Amino acid sequence: MGSTGIVDQGELVAFGRTMDDGRFYAMLVDVVVKGRGLGREIVNVAARAIGRL
Repeated sequence: MGSTGIVDQGELVAFGRTMDDGRFYAMLVDVVVKGRGLGREIVNVAARAIGRL
């Protein structure tokens, strides 16, 4: 399982979490966003991380 977040001026404004088995299976579980365009960035970061498994 992995997670990533975006902090702006000390406040968490976006968060994403992934689950995987380390070999065959991976999925984006949660995306929580406060602000425009941040959801896309969280999904991009999570997808790059999953691609490295």
